[in-house]
Amino acid sequence: MYIFIWLLLALLAGYWARAKQRSFLQYFLLSVLLTPVVAFGILAFVRPDEVKMAADLLASGQMRKCGRCGTLARWDALKCESCGDYLTPMMPP
Repeated sequence: MYIFIWLLLALLAGYWARAKQRSFLQYFLLSVLLTPVVAFGILAFVRPDEVKMAADLLASGQMRKCGRCGTLARWDALKCESCGDYLTPMMPP
């Protein structure tokens, strides 16, 4: 019974890591080998990987880069929020 709870908590740690754009397998193995409490403690202070999240948003078509300042803007935005440059209209993804 304790092994089942241990593995369930290790899976939860892996899914939480995946939600923060971190490696599911690394945090799952960390939880299994040490303890899920250690993985949860680390994940509580780890920030999401913003570079990977931005790359996923660009690849999915939900966001696009401003040609002037390079910040992310929604695909349907007509004006950049940070620099005020007008963006070319796009078709929906």
